Amino acid sequence: MKQLRLLWREDVVHHEDDEHFDCGMWVPATPCAQKKAQIICEVQNAVYGPGSHWIEEREHADQFFDGVVLPGHRDL
Repeated sequence: MKQLRLLWREDVVHHEDDEHFDCGMWVPATPCAQKKAQIICEVQNAVYGPGSHWIEEREHADQFFDGVVLPGHRDL
């Protein structure tokens, strides 16, 4: 399952009433979440300048690690 998050440049200081789409946390990339992130990203880029906000996507990390640590690899 894919995840997404909305991020912004370090120099961006949001107004307290701004929509922050889960404060940069990874959320499931559902169609609703994708649409919401896209809208917020477009609005924030209009307010704070082009390229100030962007959307990142990734495959959910739990799909790649089953929690099993092989003997001899615990300290890696």
